[in-house]
Amino acid sequence: MEKSSLDHLMEQNETDLPFLSAYAGTQTTEEILEWVKKASPEGMEVRMNENGVLVSLQAMNLPMVLSDIQGLGFKNPFLSEDRHNMSVIITIVGDEQKRLMSRLNEFLA
Repeated sequence: MEKSSLDHLMEQNETDLPFLSAYAGTQTTEEILEWVKKASPEGMEVRMNENGVLVSLQAMNLPMVLSDIQGLGFKNPFLSEDRHNMSVIITIVGDEQKRLMSRLNEFLA
């Protein structure tokens, strides 16, 4: 059976895009927990829950806005109005989660 033109075109242009795996949520909760424990700043509360890994932190003037903990890989974001308390569930480890931990580590160093 001969392939259709569309099938042939798609086959010719097929590309491996490994960076998209972060969007597929292929990490287990245990793997996410292990990464968060290594990457989180001292004083951050980290624990597993049914949706992922819950992280929370209390500090004066956290260097963030609510949009920093919203979007892909984050669930149930909370940032107090005075920016002294935050919590969020991490559901995947991607660039946004790495950026968040890096910023918090730098701030609390």
